[in-house]
Amino acid sequence: MPGLTIDQFPTPEAFEKIYRRIVVHSTNAFLPLLKNGSAKKVLTLSSAVGHMGFTLQSELTAQADGFVFLSICPGMVDTSPTQTAPPSAGMVAEFKLITESLSKTMPTIPPPISVEESVQMQLEVFNNWPLERSGEMVSHFGNETQWL
Repeated sequence: MPGLTIDQFPTPEAFEKIYRRIVVHSTNAFLPLLKNGSAKKVLTLSSAVGHMGFTLQSELTAQADGFVFLSICPGMVDTSPTQTAPPSAGMVAEFKLITESLSKTMPTIPPPISVEESVQMQLEVFNNWPLERSGEMVSHFGNETQWL
C-alpha cells in the first residue's frame, strides 16, 4: 500500500504489517551481519515528524553490543521528476502548500537540495556519530535545530 498516509490505511493492522516488514524486519535481518563487522551502526532514515519509538526500542536491545542507533531527517530533498522536466501544475501547487505551511515557523525556507548532497551530509553525520549519543534523532546537519 505505498503512497498512503498513516490515516489512509484500511486498518491499524494493515499499517503495522507494512511498518514491521519495512522497518523492523529489515533491521533484524541485518543485525547478525552487522555484529560481525567493525562499524556497529544502524541508521533509520526519518523526517522531522518521524517517530522515535522504534529507534529507541532497538537501541536498548542492541546497546550491549556497542551499536549506535541514529535517526536522521534528510532535509528537503528534490526527489521529484523536476530534475529532468518542468514541474506539473499539481506539483507546483503541492510545493506551494508545503512551503506556506513551513513558512509559519520558518520565515526563510531554503530550496530543496539534491539527493546526492543530502546523502553526503547524512553520511558525514552518521559516520562521526558517537556511541554515547545513540538513540537520538537529528537533521542532516547533525543537530536538532536546523531541519531544512
